[in-house]
Amino acid sequence: MTLCLQTEELDPAVRPAFRGRAPLPLQTVHLRDDVERALAPGLQLFGLHQAALGLRLWRDYQRKVRDPAGRPETLAAATVYALVRMIAAEIRQAEVASTFGVSAGSSATRFAEIREALRLKQFDRRYIDDRPAWRIEETMRASGLGSVPDAPL
Repeated sequence: MTLCLQTEELDPAVRPAFRGRAPLPLQTVHLRDDVERALAPGLQLFGLHQAALGLRLWRDYQRKVRDPAGRPETLAAATVYALVRMIAAEIRQAEVASTFGVSAGSSATRFAEIREALRLKQFDRRYIDDRPAWRIEETMRASGLGSVPDAPL
């Protein structure tokens, strides 16, 4: 099974030519394991660039922990929930868990393990499309509020 991901940013001068279609360049990525196969449909909801970063999050966690415990669907739900939390979306953990057919409790446990192992932070630029985070930071600075705090999830 494969997943098409955007692997680099498109030159802003060229973007208008795409008018809502998927920007290039795209790369087909081979999904390595059952977790990645379970994760793929959830990642595609985020858009191509963010999906690539979500896959990076999972692979970084997998490298750090070596043999993560849990069902593939539970680990996939926890990974997607980590992305949801980092971008401050108002989606409950139970909603994400039910999308993957797992319990919110088991997903919460795996999410906590991922969060701690990777020391995830709000708007963590390693794993989120930082364009929205930069907009938030610019708005905060312009309003005299400073910058986005480096807060843990």
